[in-house]
Amino acid sequence: MTDATAQLRAFRIERAAPLAGRLAVAGDRLAAHLALAAAALAEGVSRIEGLAATRETAASLSVLEALGVGVAGSGVLADIHGLGMRGLLAPAGPVDLGDSDLTAALGLGLAGILPMQTHWTVSEGRDIDGLVGLLRDAGAGIDRDGAALAIAGPRVPAPLEHRPGSEAEALLALLVAFATPGASSLLLAPDRAEALAGPLRAFGAEIGLAGENGETRLSVTGLKRLDACRFAVAGDPQHAAWAALAALIVPKSDITIENVLVSPARTGLIDALLEMGGNIDFANQREEAGEHVADLKVRSAFLRGIDASQRDLDAAGLAALAIAGAYARGETRLPPSADLQTLIALLQAMGVSVTAGEDAIVVAGSRNLRGGGELRLRDASLVQPLAILALAADRPVTLILSQDAGPLPPLFEGLARLGARFDPIAEPTP
Repeated sequence: MTDATAQLRAFRIERAAPLAGRLAVAGDRLAAHLALAAAALAEGVSRIEGLAATRETAASLSVLEALGVGVAGSGVLADIHGLGMRGLLAPAGPVDLGDSDLTAALGLGLAGILPMQTHWTVSEGRDIDGLVGLLRDAGAGIDRDGAALAIAGPRVPAPLEHRPGSEAEALLALLVAFATPGASSLLLAPDRAEALAGPLRAFGAEIGLAGENGETRLSVTGLKRLDACRFAVAGDPQHAAWAALAALIVPKSDITIENVLVSPARTGLIDALLEMGGNIDFANQREEAGEHVADLKVRSAFLRGIDASQRDLDAAGLAALAIAGAYARGETRLPPSADLQTLIALLQAMGVSVTAGEDAIVVAGSRNLRGGGELRLRDASLVQPLAILALAADRPVTLILSQDAGPLPPLFEGLARLGARFDPIAEPTP
């Protein structure tokens, strides 16, 4: 696919020939934002490679520029000219926080803790109470009126002790700790603490990890110099899991997904595919910039259903398991989720047996899906699951995307190079 065809609104997806070859997936979101934050606070120019070419990345780079950070490059690579610890500048006007939780945490964490007034624009109705509440606890003054958010940073922030409830809260708490005199600490699950510490240590951050009652206390010494460096963001394990899923269900496929972040905190979906009998090998395992990285060798496999009704996966992860379950032997049980209701109806239209009960969603698998027909999509989150489902269906499927759904996700450029067929066509008449 070219950039021009990626803007078309209808695609014919045919049963794929075996997928074969190597591909790289977009960089991990959390690791990328940790690296961007550390680069902004470092002294000198850092080169960040492997960024995802997404609207989220563009919004986060725009936030850095608004704070006076020099940004050069675009897409998957950026040179960041950091201003040093507490050297960021007050923006000239309100800064849009975009629609990403990590973009919001990046901007508010870098600027909201400094002794200056900053103004932000927040989407109407968006819940960022956890982020602004954390800043308030650190001494910042908060004033929100609808979409307008004003923050008056404290002159001397208080050291922080916090148990983050999300990745975004953890990112913001770390940025508060960097700009705060003394020692701050976060209480985290052990694998989550390791995932946060690795990228920051690559820039020279003083971070300690100590076990405590089954958790890990991550301690940060504030106001310590960070050093500019070259940092390669490893591939997002969830993007890698989707690519692996495509290879698992398309017969005779054999692919390698390069440079994937495989820290235990991030591989829940890959682990579930392994439990289903996925033929996924972790090759060339290594440490890069404090992170556990590997190449995933994936070959097609006969999957089996599993009980995933108690697994802690987000909506995208549950959607992936629903697709895997459609091609598995036996039943795959998923937790009830309002986010899956539209997907369930579309799977049923594709010939998949799905029942939704009070305790679980049950997908009864079959190695042969009939496919065929047209699916009209308005929800961008449904494009990837249904396109991958169609890759192994017996008959071609036409996906018709509304403007709200956007083009096919970036992953499909890589899958197309491996043999997948996503052919743009003239949009059928409704």
